Amino acid sequence: MDPEQEDRIKNLLNETDELLEGKKPNIVKVQYMMDGVAGGREYSYYSEEQLNVGDLLKVPVGLSGVMKARVSSVNVSGEEIESFKDKVKTIPAGSKYTHQPEPEKSVDETQGEVEVAEILEESSDSIVYVPINIPEESQEENLFPNILPASETAILRIAPDKDEAVIKFREEVLKVQKTAFALVVDSPDSEKDATDDLALISELGKSIDKKRREYVDPLNGHVKEINEAFKMISGPLEEIYQNIRGKLTEYKVNQERKRKEAEELNRQSIELARQQAEKNAGEFTVDITPVEAQAGSKISRAQLATSTLKDNWKWKAVDLGAIPREYLVPDEAMLDSIAKKHHDKKPVAGIEFYNEPGIQVSKRKQ
Repeated sequence: MDPEQEDRIKNLLNETDELLEGKKPNIVKVQYMMDGVAGGREYSYYSEEQLNVGDLLKVPVGLSGVMKARVSSVNVSGEEIESFKDKVKTIPAGSKYTHQPEPEKSVDETQGEVEVAEILEESSDSIVYVPINIPEESQEENLFPNILPASETAILRIAPDKDEAVIKFREEVLKVQKTAFALVVDSPDSEKDATDDLALISELGKSIDKKRREYVDPLNGHVKEINEAFKMISGPLEEIYQNIRGKLTEYKVNQERKRKEAEELNRQSIELARQQAEKNAGEFTVDITPVEAQAGSKISRAQLATSTLKDNWKWKAVDLGAIPREYLVPDEAMLDSIAKKHHDKKPVAGIEFYNEPGIQVSKRKQ
Protein backbone atom coordinates (compact mmCIF):
# COMPACT_ATOMS: atom_id res chain seq x y z
CA MET A 1 0.00 0.00 0.00
CA ASP A 2 1.49 3.33 -1.01
CA PRO A 3 1.84 6.24 1.47
CA GLU A 4 -1.07 8.24 -0.07
CA GLN A 5 -3.49 5.36 0.41
CA GLU A 6 -2.33 4.87 3.98
CA ASP A 7 -2.84 8.57 4.76
CA ARG A 8 -6.31 8.54 3.23
CA ILE A 9 -7.34 5.49 5.27
CA LYS A 10 -6.01 7.12 8.44
CA ASN A 11 -7.94 10.32 7.69
CA LEU A 12 -11.16 8.38 7.10
CA LEU A 13 -10.68 6.46 10.35
CA ASN A 14 -10.02 9.68 12.23
CA GLU A 15 -13.11 11.31 10.73
CA THR A 16 -15.18 8.29 11.72
CA ASP A 17 -13.87 8.42 15.29
CA GLU A 18 -14.55 12.14 15.51
CA LEU A 19 -18.03 11.64 14.14
CA LEU A 20 -18.83 8.94 16.67
CA GLU A 21 -17.49 11.13 19.48
CA GLY A 22 -19.61 14.06 18.33
CA LYS A 23 -16.59 16.21 17.49
CA LYS A 24 -17.17 16.32 13.72
CA PRO A 25 -20.31 17.40 11.80
CA ASN A 26 -22.40 14.56 10.44
CA ILE A 27 -22.53 15.08 6.64
CA VAL A 28 -24.91 13.15 4.40
CA LYS A 29 -26.06 13.29 0.79
CA VAL A 30 -29.66 13.05 -0.31
CA GLN A 31 -31.65 12.82 -3.52
CA TYR A 32 -34.89 14.74 -3.77
CA MET A 33 -38.19 12.91 -4.29
CA MET A 34 -39.77 14.10 -7.54
CA ASP A 35 -42.93 12.47 -8.83
CA GLY A 36 -42.63 9.92 -6.05
CA VAL A 37 -39.15 8.77 -7.08
CA ALA A 38 -35.74 9.63 -5.61
CA GLY A 39 -33.02 10.18 -8.17
CA GLY A 40 -30.80 12.57 -10.01
CA ARG A 41 -28.24 14.90 -8.46
CA GLU A 42 -27.09 14.41 -4.86
CA TYR A 43 -27.17 17.32 -2.39
CA SER A 44 -25.01 17.59 0.73
CA TYR A 45 -26.44 18.40 4.17
CA TYR A 46 -25.33 18.50 7.77
CA SER A 47 -27.48 16.26 9.94
CA GLU A 48 -28.21 16.66 13.64
CA GLU A 49 -28.90 12.94 14.02
CA GLN A 50 -27.42 9.73 12.66
CA LEU A 51 -29.06 8.64 9.41
CA ASN A 52 -28.89 5.54 7.27
CA VAL A 53 -28.88 5.11 3.52
CA GLY A 54 -32.49 4.79 2.34
CA ASP A 55 -34.03 6.86 5.14
CA LEU A 56 -36.89 9.07 3.97
CA LEU A 57 -36.95 12.53 5.53
CA LYS A 58 -37.75 16.20 5.16
CA VAL A 59 -34.90 18.48 4.16
CA PRO A 60 -34.78 22.32 4.04
CA VAL A 61 -34.72 23.87 0.57
CA GLY A 62 -34.51 27.51 -0.44
CA LEU A 63 -35.41 30.15 2.13
CA SER A 64 -38.43 28.56 3.75
CA GLY A 65 -39.39 25.40 1.94
CA VAL A 66 -39.02 21.71 2.66
CA MET A 67 -38.69 18.79 0.30
CA LYS A 68 -39.08 15.07 0.71
CA ALA A 69 -35.76 13.31 0.07
CA ARG A 70 -34.05 9.94 0.46
CA VAL A 71 -30.60 9.53 2.02
CA SER A 72 -28.14 8.30 -0.64
CA SER A 73 -24.81 8.56 1.26
CA VAL A 74 -23.72 8.87 4.90
CA ASN A 75 -20.43 9.73 6.63
CA VAL A 76 -19.48 12.04 3.78
CA SER A 77 -15.97 13.49 4.07
CA GLY A 78 -15.68 17.16 4.90
CA GLU A 79 -13.23 17.52 2.02
CA GLU A 80 -16.09 17.13 -0.44
CA ILE A 81 -17.88 20.23 0.81
CA GLU A 82 -14.87 22.32 1.80
CA SER A 83 -15.38 24.87 -1.00
CA PHE A 84 -19.03 25.54 -0.13
CA LYS A 85 -19.41 24.35 3.46
CA ASP A 86 -20.77 27.74 4.62
CA LYS A 87 -23.78 27.31 2.32
CA VAL A 88 -24.66 23.72 3.36
CA LYS A 89 -27.98 23.54 5.19
CA THR A 90 -28.68 21.41 8.26
CA ILE A 91 -31.30 18.69 8.59
CA PRO A 92 -32.78 19.13 12.07
CA ALA A 93 -33.34 16.20 14.40
CA GLY A 94 -36.74 14.58 14.03
CA SER A 95 -36.92 15.07 10.27
CA LYS A 96 -37.19 11.35 9.52
CA TYR A 97 -40.62 10.01 8.66
CA THR A 98 -41.97 7.66 11.30
CA HIS A 99 -43.17 5.15 8.74
CA GLN A 100 -40.54 4.44 6.14
CA PRO A 101 -41.89 3.67 2.64
CA GLU A 102 -42.14 0.41 0.80
CA PRO A 103 -39.43 -0.35 -1.77
CA GLU A 104 -39.24 2.50 -4.24
CA LYS A 105 -41.71 2.43 -7.12
CA SER A 106 -40.74 2.99 -10.72
CA VAL A 107 -41.71 6.21 -12.45
CA ASP A 108 -44.54 4.44 -14.32
CA GLU A 109 -46.00 3.05 -11.10
CA THR A 110 -46.12 6.40 -9.34
CA GLN A 111 -48.49 7.82 -11.99
CA GLY A 112 -47.17 11.33 -11.44
CA GLU A 113 -47.97 11.52 -7.72
CA VAL A 114 -46.07 14.48 -6.22
CA GLU A 115 -45.27 14.44 -2.51
CA VAL A 116 -44.47 17.70 -0.69
CA ALA A 117 -43.01 17.22 2.81
CA GLU A 118 -45.36 15.76 5.42
CA ILE A 119 -48.51 17.28 3.93
CA LEU A 120 -49.24 14.28 1.74
CA GLU A 121 -49.08 11.74 4.57
CA GLU A 122 -52.28 9.89 5.36
CA SER A 123 -54.98 12.22 6.61
CA SER A 124 -58.31 11.74 8.33
CA ASP A 125 -60.62 12.72 5.52
CA SER A 126 -64.29 13.09 6.36
CA ILE A 127 -66.36 10.73 4.25
CA VAL A 128 -70.13 10.45 4.19
CA TYR A 129 -72.27 7.80 2.52
CA VAL A 130 -75.39 9.43 1.14
CA PRO A 131 -78.28 7.08 0.39
CA ILE A 132 -80.48 8.07 -2.53
CA ASN A 133 -83.88 6.38 -2.38
CA ILE A 134 -86.98 6.59 -4.55
CA PRO A 135 -90.38 5.81 -2.96
CA GLU A 136 -91.88 2.44 -3.90
CA GLU A 137 -94.85 4.07 -5.62
CA SER A 138 -92.44 6.01 -7.82
CA GLN A 139 -90.52 2.83 -8.61
CA GLU A 140 -93.66 1.23 -10.01
CA GLU A 141 -94.27 4.19 -12.31
CA ASN A 142 -90.63 4.71 -13.23
CA LEU A 143 -90.51 5.34 -16.98
CA PHE A 144 -86.71 5.55 -17.04
CA PRO A 145 -85.42 2.60 -14.94
CA ASN A 146 -81.94 2.76 -16.49
CA ILE A 147 -81.59 6.44 -15.77
CA LEU A 148 -83.08 6.77 -12.31
CA PRO A 149 -82.21 3.64 -10.27
CA ALA A 150 -84.49 2.73 -7.41
CA SER A 151 -81.68 3.04 -4.85
CA GLU A 152 -78.03 4.06 -4.98
CA THR A 153 -75.31 5.10 -2.52
CA ALA A 154 -72.93 7.98 -3.22
CA ILE A 155 -69.55 8.25 -1.47
CA LEU A 156 -68.72 11.89 -0.84
CA ARG A 157 -65.99 13.74 1.06
CA ILE A 158 -67.23 16.62 3.19
CA ALA A 159 -65.95 19.14 5.76
CA PRO A 160 -62.49 19.92 4.30
CA ASP A 161 -61.94 22.37 7.16
CA LYS A 162 -61.66 19.34 9.47
CA ASP A 163 -59.36 17.39 7.16
CA GLU A 164 -55.90 17.06 8.72
CA ALA A 165 -54.21 17.38 5.30
CA VAL A 166 -56.12 20.57 4.49
CA ILE A 167 -55.20 22.04 7.87
CA LYS A 168 -51.52 21.26 7.21
CA PHE A 169 -51.79 22.86 3.79
CA ARG A 170 -53.20 26.02 5.36
CA GLU A 171 -50.42 26.12 7.96
CA GLU A 172 -47.78 25.63 5.27
CA VAL A 173 -49.20 28.45 3.15
CA LEU A 174 -49.27 30.81 6.14
CA LYS A 175 -45.66 29.93 6.91
CA VAL A 176 -44.56 30.59 3.34
CA GLN A 177 -46.56 33.82 3.28
CA LYS A 178 -44.65 35.23 6.25
CA THR A 179 -41.27 34.74 4.61
CA ALA A 180 -42.24 35.48 1.00
CA PHE A 181 -42.92 39.19 1.47
CA ALA A 182 -39.68 39.65 3.40
CA LEU A 183 -37.66 38.00 0.62
CA VAL A 184 -35.05 40.18 -1.07
CA VAL A 185 -33.56 39.06 -4.39
CA ASP A 186 -30.30 40.96 -4.74
CA SER A 187 -27.60 38.37 -5.49
CA PRO A 188 -27.01 35.23 -7.55
CA ASP A 189 -27.48 33.06 -4.43
CA SER A 190 -30.77 34.71 -3.47
CA GLU A 191 -31.85 34.41 -7.11
CA LYS A 192 -31.32 30.64 -6.91
CA ASP A 193 -33.14 30.46 -3.58
CA ALA A 194 -36.09 32.38 -5.05
CA THR A 195 -36.19 30.05 -8.06
CA ASP A 196 -36.27 27.00 -5.76
CA ASP A 197 -38.97 28.66 -3.66
CA LEU A 198 -41.11 29.21 -6.77
CA ALA A 199 -40.70 25.56 -7.72
CA LEU A 200 -41.71 24.40 -4.25
CA ILE A 201 -44.67 26.77 -4.13
CA SER A 202 -45.77 25.49 -7.54
CA GLU A 203 -45.61 21.89 -6.32
CA LEU A 204 -47.46 22.86 -3.15
CA GLY A 205 -50.16 24.49 -5.29
CA LYS A 206 -50.51 21.33 -7.37
CA SER A 207 -50.82 19.23 -4.23
CA ILE A 208 -53.48 21.56 -2.80
CA ASP A 209 -55.42 21.41 -6.05
CA LYS A 210 -55.12 17.62 -6.04
CA LYS A 211 -56.64 17.53 -2.56
CA ARG A 212 -59.40 19.94 -3.69
CA ARG A 213 -60.24 17.64 -6.60
CA GLU A 214 -60.58 14.73 -4.18
CA TYR A 215 -63.55 16.64 -2.76
CA VAL A 216 -65.10 18.25 -5.83
CA ASP A 217 -64.54 15.64 -8.57
CA PRO A 218 -66.91 13.04 -7.07
CA LEU A 219 -69.48 15.76 -6.45
CA ASN A 220 -69.13 17.09 -9.98
CA GLY A 221 -69.35 13.55 -11.32
CA HIS A 222 -72.61 12.93 -9.49
CA VAL A 223 -73.96 16.32 -10.55
CA LYS A 224 -73.10 15.53 -14.18
CA GLU A 225 -74.85 12.15 -14.01
CA ILE A 226 -77.91 13.69 -12.39
CA ASN A 227 -78.05 16.49 -14.97
CA GLU A 228 -77.70 14.02 -17.83
CA ALA A 229 -80.50 11.87 -16.41
CA PHE A 230 -82.89 14.78 -16.09
CA LYS A 231 -81.77 16.25 -19.41
CA MET A 232 -83.13 13.15 -21.15
CA ILE A 233 -86.51 14.00 -19.60
CA SER A 234 -86.49 17.80 -19.62
CA GLY A 235 -84.86 18.05 -23.07
CA PRO A 236 -87.85 16.67 -25.01
CA LEU A 237 -90.19 18.61 -22.75
CA GLU A 238 -88.34 21.84 -23.58
CA GLU A 239 -88.65 21.05 -27.30
CA ILE A 240 -92.41 20.57 -26.87
CA TYR A 241 -92.67 23.85 -24.97
CA GLN A 242 -90.70 25.80 -27.60
CA ASN A 243 -92.72 24.22 -30.41
CA ILE A 244 -96.03 25.39 -28.97
CA ARG A 245 -94.51 28.73 -27.96
CA GLY A 246 -93.30 29.24 -31.55
CA LYS A 247 -96.72 28.49 -33.01
CA LEU A 248 -98.43 30.85 -30.56
CA THR A 249 -95.87 33.59 -31.25
CA GLU A 250 -96.30 33.18 -35.02
CA TYR A 251 -100.07 33.44 -34.69
CA LYS A 252 -99.92 36.55 -32.52
CA VAL A 253 -97.35 38.22 -34.81
CA ASN A 254 -99.57 37.57 -37.85
CA GLN A 255 -102.64 38.90 -36.03
CA GLU A 256 -100.74 42.01 -34.97
CA ARG A 257 -99.52 42.52 -38.56
CA LYS A 258 -103.06 42.20 -39.94
CA ARG A 259 -104.36 44.63 -37.33
CA LYS A 260 -101.76 47.24 -38.28
CA GLU A 261 -102.50 46.68 -42.00
CA ALA A 262 -106.22 47.23 -41.39
CA GLU A 263 -105.53 50.40 -39.40
CA GLU A 264 -103.32 51.70 -42.21
CA LEU A 265 -105.98 50.99 -44.87
CA ASN A 266 -108.60 52.78 -42.80
CA ARG A 267 -106.26 55.74 -42.29
CA GLN A 268 -105.51 55.98 -46.01
CA SER A 269 -109.25 55.82 -46.88
CA ILE A 270 -110.10 58.63 -44.46
CA GLU A 271 -107.20 60.75 -45.72
CA LEU A 272 -108.27 60.26 -49.36
CA ALA A 273 -111.89 61.12 -48.49
CA ARG A 274 -110.72 64.29 -46.75
CA GLN A 275 -108.71 65.37 -49.80
CA GLN A 276 -111.71 64.74 -52.14
CA ALA A 277 -114.02 66.67 -49.84
CA GLU A 278 -111.72 69.69 -49.92
CA LYS A 279 -111.76 69.70 -53.73
CA ASN A 280 -115.43 68.85 -54.24
CA ALA A 281 -117.19 71.11 -51.74
CA GLY A 282 -117.48 68.46 -49.09
CA GLU A 283 -118.31 65.56 -51.37
CA PHE A 284 -116.18 62.40 -51.67
CA THR A 285 -116.60 59.02 -53.34
CA VAL A 286 -114.17 56.95 -51.25
CA ASP A 287 -115.70 54.15 -49.20
CA ILE A 288 -114.67 54.91 -45.62
CA THR A 289 -116.31 51.85 -44.12
CA PRO A 290 -113.68 50.56 -41.66
CA VAL A 291 -111.86 47.42 -42.64
CA GLU A 292 -112.35 44.91 -39.85
CA ALA A 293 -109.17 43.18 -38.63
CA GLN A 294 -109.38 39.56 -37.52
CA ALA A 295 -110.05 39.06 -33.86
CA GLY A 296 -106.93 38.91 -31.74
CA SER A 297 -104.73 41.02 -29.48
CA LYS A 298 -101.31 41.09 -27.85
CA ILE A 299 -102.79 39.66 -24.67
CA SER A 300 -104.67 36.36 -24.48
CA ARG A 301 -106.29 35.33 -21.22
CA ALA A 302 -106.90 31.61 -20.90
CA GLN A 303 -108.19 29.56 -17.97
CA LEU A 304 -104.73 28.70 -16.54
CA ALA A 305 -102.47 31.49 -17.79
CA THR A 306 -102.09 34.67 -19.82
CA SER A 307 -99.90 35.01 -22.92
CA THR A 308 -98.59 38.39 -24.00
CA LEU A 309 -96.81 39.43 -27.21
CA LYS A 310 -93.91 41.57 -25.98
CA ASP A 311 -91.45 43.58 -28.06
CA ASN A 312 -87.92 42.18 -28.18
CA TRP A 313 -85.63 44.51 -30.09
CA LYS A 314 -82.35 43.15 -31.51
CA TRP A 315 -79.71 44.32 -33.99
CA LYS A 316 -77.74 43.13 -37.01
CA ALA A 317 -74.92 44.74 -39.01
CA VAL A 318 -75.95 45.80 -42.53
CA ASP A 319 -73.00 48.13 -43.41
CA LEU A 320 -69.77 47.55 -41.45
CA GLY A 321 -68.12 50.63 -42.98
CA ALA A 322 -70.83 52.92 -41.67
CA ILE A 323 -70.64 51.76 -38.04
CA PRO A 324 -69.30 54.58 -35.77
CA ARG A 325 -65.86 53.95 -34.30
CA GLU A 326 -67.07 53.94 -30.68
CA TYR A 327 -69.13 50.84 -31.45
CA LEU A 328 -66.16 48.87 -32.77
CA VAL A 329 -63.89 46.72 -30.55
CA PRO A 330 -60.42 45.30 -31.39
CA ASP A 331 -60.10 41.65 -32.36
CA GLU A 332 -58.17 40.67 -29.22
CA ALA A 333 -57.64 37.06 -30.27
CA MET A 334 -56.08 38.13 -33.59
CA LEU A 335 -53.88 40.78 -31.93
CA ASP A 336 -52.69 38.27 -29.28
CA SER A 337 -51.76 35.86 -32.07
CA ILE A 338 -49.76 38.54 -33.92
CA ALA A 339 -47.95 39.58 -30.70
CA LYS A 340 -46.93 36.00 -29.87
CA LYS A 341 -45.95 35.04 -33.43
CA HIS A 342 -44.52 38.23 -34.93
CA HIS A 343 -43.71 40.28 -31.80
CA ASP A 344 -43.31 43.88 -33.03
CA LYS A 345 -42.30 42.94 -36.60
CA LYS A 346 -45.81 43.09 -38.04
CA PRO A 347 -47.20 46.61 -37.44
CA VAL A 348 -50.91 47.26 -37.12
CA ALA A 349 -52.18 50.83 -37.37
CA GLY A 350 -53.16 52.19 -33.97
CA ILE A 351 -51.65 49.21 -32.11
CA GLU A 352 -48.37 49.08 -30.16
CA PHE A 353 -46.83 45.66 -29.58
CA TYR A 354 -44.58 45.60 -26.49
CA ASN A 355 -42.69 43.01 -24.48
CA GLU A 356 -43.55 42.43 -20.83
CA PRO A 357 -41.13 39.70 -19.65
CA GLY A 358 -42.20 37.19 -17.01
CA ILE A 359 -40.52 34.36 -15.13
CA GLN A 360 -41.15 30.77 -16.21
CA VAL A 361 -40.21 28.15 -13.63
CA SER A 362 -39.65 24.64 -15.01
CA LYS A 363 -38.99 21.56 -12.93
CA ARG A 364 -35.54 20.18 -13.65
CA LYS A 365 -35.26 16.66 -15.00
CA GLN A 366 -33.54 14.36 -12.56
